[in-house]
Amino acid sequence: MADTSIVPTVARHGAHRLVAVDIDSYNVALKDNEGFIGDRVGKGAFRKMIDRIRKTLRKGGDDPLDEEETSELSRSDLSTRR
Repeated sequence: MADTSIVPTVARHGAHRLVAVDIDSYNVALKDNEGFIGDRVGKGAFRKMIDRIRKTLRKGGDDPLDEEETSELSRSDLSTRR
């Protein structure tokens, strides 16, 4: 039998039913043969942000990350640089 519950016009935060969407799960970890998809998306966006910051810093002087490409920096490289 179809779910006949009434869906409010404006849903409360975290609602499981919206006007045009049913939420089946939160934080679903999608994986392919290269690992978790979300890790790559987040890492790419983070590295783009680092590149924008480095470009701005170069205009005023030194790049704190030297000449190494952002894509070549590891997580530990970024956390230990000052």
